[in-house]
Amino acid sequence: MSLEKLADILFPEIGKTPEYYLEKYPKRNLKEGAVVGRYAPSPTGFQHIGGVFAALINERLAKQSEGIFFLTIGFFALYIIVLQILQKHCFQATQSKARFDTMR
Repeated sequence: MSLEKLADILFPEIGKTPEYYLEKYPKRNLKEGAVVGRYAPSPTGFQHIGGVFAALINERLAKQSEGIFFLTIGFFALYIIVLQILQKHCFQATQSKARFDTMR
């Protein structure tokens, strides 16, 4: 079986060619050895010190090598963060026992 046929079986909804994506996302103009780092917080909104440490290392390496660092926050993660801020600042001040439940 050819790779093209396998790709058509696995991803039938993709109708674009590789050339389309190469044109849409051109190669970055970075110097040789530049680091491209990325951090995507947990979608549950709970951060772990190990994840924050990894993000800090990636950001520092990208900056020192004149690379790029991406902080990716998805919609659900942003939703959780907003709820946590509201819960902490709005409801804590009123001593409310209100709590937020999220869809999982």
